[in-house]
Amino acid sequence: RLFSLLALFACMTATYAQEQCIATLRKSDGTVYVYHGANAFVDAHSNAETKGSVITLSSGVFYGTTITKNITLRGAGMDKDTLTNREPTLIVNDFGINETDSVIIEGIRYDGTFKYGDLDYVERTTSNMTFLKSQIFRITKYSDRYNKLVNAFLINCKITGNLYLSEGSSAVCVNSV
Repeated sequence: RLFSLLALFACMTATYAQEQCIATLRKSDGTVYVYHGANAFVDAHSNAETKGSVITLSSGVFYGTTITKNITLRGAGMDKDTLTNREPTLIVNDFGINETDSVIIEGIRYDGTFKYGDLDYVERTTSNMTFLKSQIFRITKYSDRYNKLVNAFLINCKITGNLYLSEGSSAVCVNSV
């Protein structure tokens, strides 16, 4: 009986662990930090270095944040994987980028408006932004001020709304819809 009870507990724990949102942060020196829950991405970004950190998100729903650091953000995918039954990584709430010079975002889904530039109505340039295998509803600038997105790359992405590039911006779309 004890063995059966322990086996049942182990199965319940494993099932719970798979449903939990997890973010890992790997800093440039190799140290790794783990964050749990819907706020895990926000927490990982807050503790990331200004350059070189990698944040990896599990399947699940995460609260978004404005990216202000040169990071690599990797998710579990933009769609449900029918072979493995793995759910996508979905970002909700505000999600955008503010004056960075090298950010890579891969394997996420965001059904909102991803904004670049500066919310405080200051002229900003965001450069060398790369989206890989991600789905986003709309990409646009934060404000009516002159915000630019320069050298943006969208590779194997889905933009379900529109991609708005302000004057002086540039983007390359490869195998994207």
